[in-house]
Amino acid sequence: MRFTYTKHAERRMAPRNFTESDVETLVRHCAKPRRHAEGNPIYYGALYGWTVQVGIRKASQPPHILTVKVTK
Repeated sequence: MRFTYTKHAERRMAPRNFTESDVETLVRHCAKPRRHAEGNPIYYGALYGWTVQVGIRKASQPPHILTVKVTK
């Protein structure tokens, strides 16, 4: 299944050279996503030594990545 990305998410990925494959692997291997106040799932994990959060639009098919946030 292919994911789709907002322009915002793509702009957030570019400075750290995160690929779509990197982000999709993080999402697939997250044991239990958190929930944003609006109900969107937030997946988290490590990419290249960075702590990363990935926000996805709830109930979207295919999964639609809203943002990729580096927290470290």
